[in-house]
Amino acid sequence: MVNYNMESFKEYTEKNEKAVSFDFDDTIYMLNWLDEENDFERDAYNVPIGRLNKRIAAKIKQYSQDGYLVYVITSRYDIWKEDTETFLKDNDLLQYIENVIFTNGAWKANTCKRMGVSVHYDDDIKELKRLRYKNIVPVRVKHENI
Repeated sequence: MVNYNMESFKEYTEKNEKAVSFDFDDTIYMLNWLDEENDFERDAYNVPIGRLNKRIAAKIKQYSQDGYLVYVITSRYDIWKEDTETFLKDNDLLQYIENVIFTNGAWKANTCKRMGVSVHYDDDIKELKRLRYKNIVPVRVKHENI
């Protein structure tokens, strides 16, 4: 089940504003990929280690300041909600984001369509193809370490 805020959706449809969305992992949060294991670096608690993508952070702020509703739509599971939102807050982004939506492993394209998203930033090629099929402009984010 997708966890999205119906009030945000209602607000979007009533104001007829534009909406844009961003994936989290390897879009906003750039994981530290390990070359040899085809996996990412983890801390002592098995939590993935990464850093903020400053170019994407600037885009999030700019879209928000330009009057867009900004969503983070991630295929992460709800159990990552606190960690995800803490990272966004600690990096001064949460205030610019209307809602963080966890699809719990499902594809993001249907959620983007329901939320009225016109542009979605993501690193996943398969996801980007699905977005195009839904008439949502896909923007590929490349990870400099891959």
